[in-house]
Amino acid sequence: MELSSNLISVIVPVYNAKDYLEKCVDSLLKQTYSNIEIILVDDGSKDGSSELCEKLKKKDNRILVIHQKNQGVSAARNVGIKASRGDYVGFVDSDDYIEKDMLSTLYNNAISSCADISICGYRAINEKEIKDSEKKDEYNKNIVVSEDIDLFYKMIVKEFKGFMCNKLFSRNIIDEMKFDCNIKVCEDLLAIIEVSKSIKKFCYENTVLYNYIMRESSAIHKKDYSKYYTAVIAYKKIIKFLKKEESKCVDLYVFDKFKWENSIMKESCAYKKILAESTKADYKYILKSKSVRYTNKIETFIRYNYYSIFKAAKFIKKMIKNR
Repeated sequence: MELSSNLISVIVPVYNAKDYLEKCVDSLLKQTYSNIEIILVDDGSKDGSSELCEKLKKKDNRILVIHQKNQGVSAARNVGIKASRGDYVGFVDSDDYIEKDMLSTLYNNAISSCADISICGYRAINEKEIKDSEKKDEYNKNIVVSEDIDLFYKMIVKEFKGFMCNKLFSRNIIDEMKFDCNIKVCEDLLAIIEVSKSIKKFCYENTVLYNYIMRESSAIHKKDYSKYYTAVIAYKKIIKFLKKEESKCVDLYVFDKFKWENSIMKESCAYKKILAESTKADYKYILKSKSVRYTNKIETFIRYNYYSIFKAAKFIKKMIKNR
């Protein structure tokens, strides 16, 4: 049951997603919460996605299509935010899909708890296993409502991650959000952290309602270290922000930054000299810190000194999991 009927805007950046876009949009049109606008931002697609956007627009008057030259997902999201009219705004990637009650769940939780940001669980699905994922996961439902911003920072790392797509933002939060077009990886995490000063309360329900499809062709799976390096820049900005806010969660994000730095440095000679000093500094910081878990310290030590062994162990673990 909907507690009221505020408009929800859903922004969908589209780039060369012809094979997946229709399923994504259908999952939005089938939402139990009907008062929505779907903003498809075509980011200069070349595979027929532009034409498909126009075709889908004719299916339902709640769909708005914006075409622009290719500028990247951050620019597409910024354009979508500017065009949105909703009291609440969410994001869905064009090759993913959502459960039919995702928007109603996020919205009702936001309204009932007076939260600025409402979050749900997600699952990552291998592209080849999509058909096997149609059934819902069984687990104990848990809802967290809190004004503790440090808990929010902690749960980003431990629980719901810094993705845009499993979250619903109130208008006052979304109006302050702007994506950095120079950041190609972790741009969503940076955007969320930068607006966190305005988040007075958040709510999180662990019910899995967002389906993130892992595709080998997606940008995050391509080994473009020039893009990966921007994740380090994003983390530098995040850590600077958290230190300024005197957050207790700085160490968590230093550990994440170290993982990006170390993997890029070990895999790419082009960034080895650039990252060597900061990686070493973070390595020492993590090992000396009293608030970093011992398991993270052990991982840091192995990553830094025996990266090939770490990679091999990670590969074996993945193989066992996929058996």
